[in-house]
Amino acid sequence: MLSKVRILRFVDGEGYSELEDLVAVESILNIHINNKPYITLFLTPVMIEELVIGNLYTSGIVKSISDINSIKISGESVYVDVRGNVETRYKGVKPSSCMDDVLNLTIEYKVCSFNFRVKPKNILEASRLMHSKAVIFKQTGCTHCAAIFNENLEILALAEDIGRHNAIDKVIGYMIKNLLPTEKSILTVSGRLTYEVVLKAAIAKIPIVASISAPSKAGINLASKIGITLVGFTRGRRFNIYTYPERIIQ
Repeated sequence: MLSKVRILRFVDGEGYSELEDLVAVESILNIHINNKPYITLFLTPVMIEELVIGNLYTSGIVKSISDINSIKISGESVYVDVRGNVETRYKGVKPSSCMDDVLNLTIEYKVCSFNFRVKPKNILEASRLMHSKAVIFKQTGCTHCAAIFNENLEILALAEDIGRHNAIDKVIGYMIKNLLPTEKSILTVSGRLTYEVVLKAAIAKIPIVASISAPSKAGINLASKIGITLVGFTRGRRFNIYTYPERIIQ
């Protein structure tokens, strides 16, 4: 979403000029689960339902869309009715003070299948396509983008948000909501490939994750442990493969 503001622009040698500029809208969202406060997010207010589903799914709160009875959006609040006792599901995917403990806890999300393979040009093309569809970023430079592609390089889900984790949760939430398979898919993102980003992909069973940006050491370690092909610096005609290069055939 976009909003217009008046700004004062300075150009060296030319001085000041007053003009109208476009900025991305940022809003707050309070998520409640079974009438109890869960989390507060700052977000770009589009694809809110997909964001909520994706966040609950990648946090281990729900295992499928059938675990959610209803989602009601009311202003800055969302009320989610989830089946069963959700308080016991918070463990296992939240950050811990010991990274080794976290890596051991996440072994259940291991992506074992290596049947899905793509050509190098498809990695570059997926990244290019994602950025070409990032409408809000093109006009404001203020959002992150995420997209999920199938084996035919068709965009299954695409989202923008001021938060990179929000953008990822939105596309994963879209897949979960619409019962779309992810076992043969590519997740492209605009931000860093950190531990949390890799974990979200692993929970969603996405085998290949690529970004224009860099991975962290924890992100690489997690991808190596759970079987995800991690690709960074997808820029122009090149990219770096950090884990499981066998999925990217020559």
